Parts: sequence; C-alpha cells; structure tokens
Amino acid sequence: MKINKTSSMTFYEEVRSFFQKYDPARIRLAKKIASAYKTPKSQKAVMRRLKEVYAAGGPSKFDFAAGKTVAPKMEAKVEEVVEQLGEEVSEQVEEIKDIEGNDGLEEITG
Repeated sequence: MKINKTSSMTFYEEVRSFFQKYDPARIRLAKKIASAYKTPKSQKAVMRRLKEVYAAGGPSKFDFAAGKTVAPKMEAKVEEVVEQLGEEVSEQVEEIKDIEGNDGLEEITG
C-alpha cells in the first residue's frame, strides 16, 4: 500500500516543504501563508500558483502581471460608459448641425 505523502501533511508543512526545496530564503513565509489560507480550495490555488511562479524561474523572474485581465464587470461598465458618451456626443453634434443651419450661429461666430 502506497501512502500519499502530501495528504498526510498539513498545509503549513506542505508550504514549508515547498520553500525548503525551492527557495530556502523564503521559508519564513510558510507560516504566514498557511495562516492566511484556511480553506482547501484556497490552499490548492496557493500551491498551484507557487508552482507556476517557481516553474518560471522564481519570483524575481516571474511576470506577475501576465495573465491578469480587466475584470469582466469593469470592462462591461467601461464599454457602457463609452457607448453612452458616444451617443451624447452624437446628439450634441446633431444639435450643432441644426444650429448651423440657423443664422444665429453665424452672428455668434463671425
């Protein structure tokens, strides 16, 4: 019978072991990370992210901005505001065109 070593380890031990193997200078972070992430889902996400970072050569060589995008809700809001502003500008342009047809604009500008 084969025993899975990681399932018997606490999350703290798993993170500590990871840093011990890949980045001993940062082993002090294990306790802080373990105390910040209590749920199994978040712990799996942390370990997955650590593996990504160190597979790319470690934190000093990892591009943390890569893969991050604007949140879809924010993107939709920005598009909505831009569309609304575009409509307002179009309406104002139409009003100006209507006024240009009148003699009043010529008196003001010229």
